[in-house]
Amino acid sequence: MAAPSKTLALALIGVGLLGFGVAKADSMRCSGLHAACVADCRKASNAGSLAACLTNCSQRRGACLRTGCWNSGTQTICDLLRQ
Repeated sequence: MAAPSKTLALALIGVGLLGFGVAKADSMRCSGLHAACVADCRKASNAGSLAACLTNCSQRRGACLRTGCWNSGTQTICDLLRQ
């Protein structure tokens, strides 16, 4: 009976490692879009709206990490969870 539980434990570890790889790839893609968003915020001429723009970028990154879609307000890019 010890063999099935050992196999199950190894299978769960394997699935966990696969999930980590997808999450890491997603994080890198969302982070890249976040960096581009922040760069666009810094190009804006109105310094008063910089804080609001940076907050929006952070909220979009959080949504991207949860859903796999980046919504820039004018364009939505999805399938960021896929490798």
